[in-house]
Amino acid sequence: MGARHSLVLKKDEGVWAAGDNLFGQLGDGSTKSSTNLFMKVFPRGAKALAAGGGHSIVLNQDGSVWAVGRNKFGQLGDGSDTDKQTFVCVVSAGGKAVSAGGQHSLLVKRDGSVWSTGSNMSGQLGQEDLDGKNSYFFAIVIDSGGENVAAGFYYSMLLKQDSSVWATGMNEKGQLGDGSTESKHSFVQ
Repeated sequence: MGARHSLVLKKDEGVWAAGDNLFGQLGDGSTKSSTNLFMKVFPRGAKALAAGGGHSIVLNQDGSVWAVGRNKFGQLGDGSDTDKQTFVCVVSAGGKAVSAGGQHSLLVKRDGSVWSTGSNMSGQLGQEDLDGKNSYFFAIVIDSGGENVAAGFYYSMLLKQDSSVWATGMNEKGQLGDGSTESKHSFVQ
């Protein structure tokens, strides 16, 4: 579920979407205000989905990653800041897990590497060298050991293959769970 839209993965590996479509996040080729009926927007081959603040991501069975919707902060990872109304391929192969935050996206590849793109206002990308700047392409932040990811609005969580949990980004309410309320700009255990 995104901020105001929903995605469903059916048995036929097709993706269905409903809800707000202001930025084209439903992927139906339009920006009509909203729809209260699910419609098929990605024909087949999907393995996993992620709905963010105003964007959507599909991980395909072949490991490719497709994105649509709001892109003001580079959260689609296609190298631009232009919103998209139809799904575009942003990673051609190797994807294992995806997550969409408020204004950023996360990817774990089959080799265990962790990648991020979009807003880094609070350090949620784990790309310390960006220091609050946006990323418009998926960039590697951890070389190996990644299993799964979860993106919050301004923070990110990582489950590693050894079952340890790592986090980065906004932490003013202690949401990173590291015993502090200091935001982080790289993943900490």
